[in-house]
Amino acid sequence: GNGERIAHQLEEWPEWLDALGMSGLFVDYPGYGASEGSPSLARCARAARDAVAWLARREEVPALLIGGRSVGSLFALEAAAELQRLRREGSGETPALRHGPAGLFLESGVADVVQRLAIRIPYERLGLDRGAIEGAVARDFDHRAKLSALDCPVLVLHCAQDSLVPASHGEQLAAWAGDNLLELALFAQGDHNTIQWINA
Repeated sequence: GNGERIAHQLEEWPEWLDALGMSGLFVDYPGYGASEGSPSLARCARAARDAVAWLARREEVPALLIGGRSVGSLFALEAAAELQRLRREGSGETPALRHGPAGLFLESGVADVVQRLAIRIPYERLGLDRGAIEGAVARDFDHRAKLSALDCPVLVLHCAQDSLVPASHGEQLAAWAGDNLLELALFAQGDHNTIQWINA
């Protein structure tokens, strides 16, 4: 998430993963937590692609379940698309690459990145070319295209009363997943930043 670092995930996630017999890799975005550099949508997307490519080539990794929450949903989709691309190109030296993503989960995810940026960025006041920026974002973060190209189960988790990213975003992501949608879980309780703790 945008306001979170790896350190925030260590209280619950190791126990959850252990109970499932899974291991986890968490990535701090550039400029977040222990990571060097400065954050941008492009740099964060690159970090997601690099992380999944590195992980997928490790012999001990039989399959990859990819997930992200809030703005992390953008980069989870990027990672899933990258793994799918690597598999198509025939880089199948490990099971994780031979089969592509085993699954994708999006928690409190963002469907329309252009719409979210419009809420946060005063384009005209900052002298920014709104059309150019929105065009680049729409091209690079085409979630509909990425989801429709996947061939793995997709789980979408969202709070019905999410006050930061409305539930309509989760519903749109679920619709774009099409036949790959495993479930759209709309929780009656909780909000954007309490979804895990209230609905664990």
